[in-house]
Amino acid sequence: MKKLIYLGFVLVGLLVIVSCNKSEWKEPTEVTFTVDINKDQTMNGNLSFTGGQVVLREIIFDGNRIQGEDVYFEKEYEGGLNVSLSSSANSQLVYEIPQGTYTNIRIDFEAEKSDNDLITVEGNYINSSSNQLPVIVELPIIEFYDKVAKNSNGDTEIDLVAGQPSKATIKLDPVFWFENISVNQLDNAQTTMVDGIESILINGSVNEDLLDLINERVGKGVEIIFD
Repeated sequence: MKKLIYLGFVLVGLLVIVSCNKSEWKEPTEVTFTVDINKDQTMNGNLSFTGGQVVLREIIFDGNRIQGEDVYFEKEYEGGLNVSLSSSANSQLVYEIPQGTYTNIRIDFEAEKSDNDLITVEGNYINSSSNQLPVIVELPIIEFYDKVAKNSNGDTEIDLVAGQPSKATIKLDPVFWFENISVNQLDNAQTTMVDGIESILINGSVNEDLLDLINERVGKGVEIIFD
């Protein structure tokens, strides 16, 4: 009888431990997403990018955890959410995500211009005559799917800990987009007056040939870094 009573205490203790562990891995950590761009110089230092905005439609988080159940959620922004291409936080891109060690986090991202708001990437170009011109790229859509996130060390295993807020940066890469555009093509691009300043505007109506080359690469070269 004593053995049965002792065994009963052990089983109850194990159930309590298991229950506590399950509860523990439901505790959330706050993750703030930002959308940024590669600001490295290209074309021998004559082309660089400074900012812009996207109109976010949907973001999906799909993560595999070691300790608990896998985590999946999607967030849609009806009408689009204007997000600055910078490292600044946006209160509407803060999500509560269950803590744990994630062996794999995949992100889907969809941004699409609206009737009132554009997707823009802005920068500056110094042409062969040493004239500096603003560059403004207006895109119809940016999307990518199943992009694997990494931590700041470049590993795919990511630890999210309750009570320790994390930041996830989605970094778009206009430097990569422009790799198949030559200096000669930019030098000979049509210029347009934008807010009273002579600029290289690239959209569906002006410099369409350059937009076609960019659209072939938009959504590629993306990095997602958790730190």
